[in-house]
Amino acid sequence: MHGLRCDPTLLGWTRLLDEWVVGLTRYNRNAASDPVCWEDHGRTLATLADAATRVRSFAYREADIEPTLPLEDATLSLELQGRKYRVAAEQHWPSTPDAMAASATGWLEEAQARARDAAVDDELAAGVLFITPRLAGSCPADARFAAADTFIGASRSIRCSGCAFSFPDAHELVRYRYGNSEHPGALLFVWSTLDAAPVST
Repeated sequence: MHGLRCDPTLLGWTRLLDEWVVGLTRYNRNAASDPVCWEDHGRTLATLADAATRVRSFAYREADIEPTLPLEDATLSLELQGRKYRVAAEQHWPSTPDAMAASATGWLEEAQARARDAAVDDELAAGVLFITPRLAGSCPADARFAAADTFIGASRSIRCSGCAFSFPDAHELVRYRYGNSEHPGALLFVWSTLDAAPVST
């Protein structure tokens, strides 16, 4: 199960969120013992930075594109469709959808505040929250997929500018090995100062 929704006034983010979901197979583990990309904040942030680099490379095919890299303050500076953003990210590992819904707004507001403090010139502040459900122990496939469905459902109640999610189905587990039975998928929320209204479905 993969998908996204995004406020159309947040220029460039629909494409960025889509590229983030599509590009997650780049972080596959070679062996079950390898660490998953969600276990380190820097590696998690790299999933979004790398997606931003690919989006810009598609837009400027003839140019040499400098990779998007985290700055010293652990924020990202992005240009999407001619608009500049300063992005700060938080990461949370809730064990239940209710825990995610209860805390997501606070984490997003904290991330946006950090982005606003770091923004320069005409950069617009955007807070990002990576949610990686952490299930108790090693769950069988059917339990993981049921949990994924409840997390995706709960995501619709969270006030945000956009959301993307990736929870591989049973037939996709060979292609998507960025997680394991404890971390069955991920959600990415974005919240920007540009918001007129929260996105809902």
